[in-house]
Formats: sequence, C-alpha cells, structure tokens
Amino acid sequence: MDRSRTAEDLYRDDPRYDVLSAGLAPFAMTPMSRELMQWADRVFVMCEREEQHRTLLKMRFPDVDRPVIDLREAERLLCRLAADSLRRLTLDDFPRGA
Repeated sequence: MDRSRTAEDLYRDDPRYDVLSAGLAPFAMTPMSRELMQWADRVFVMCEREEQHRTLLKMRFPDVDRPVIDLREAERLLCRLAADSLRRLTLDDFPRGA
C-alpha cells in the first residue's frame, strides 16, 4: 500500500490549504509519522473498505486524535444524497424555457 498524491496534486497550489502526502507502506517516499498526523487538521484516506487505511492510522497513532476521512465513503454518501434529492424533484422544480 502506498499513498495517493491525488489530494496533494489537486490542492498544492490552492492558497486556502496546506497539503502534504504521506504513505503507510514501508517503501513510501514520505512515510506517515506521528508528527505529520499532529500537523494535519484532518487526514484523508482512499481505501478503508479494501485496505483499512483509516484503521491502520488509528492503530499506529492511537494517541493522535484527528478526523480520518475515507474519500470513497464520502463519495458514496454524496451519491446517495444526490439520488435522494433527485427523487424528490418534480417537473415544477425546473425552470420553464422562454
């Protein structure tokens, strides 16, 4: 298991965020450390269901209390919320053409 630099690549030039990427694999170029966990306001992982990234972080750094957010779970939740919202729409919710 290695890190995905997706979030870092997406947000590195955004002045609103300070982002870093780190991995859990022994061969990671930037290994996750207690210091990085403490530095972060929140930590994003990709694969809790398949690779237990969140669980591994909590096991390796039990004394560091940071929110660990699984992006795939968040994506599934957003899709369910969007589907529920779409089911509630009626034709009257859409603007009529001119």
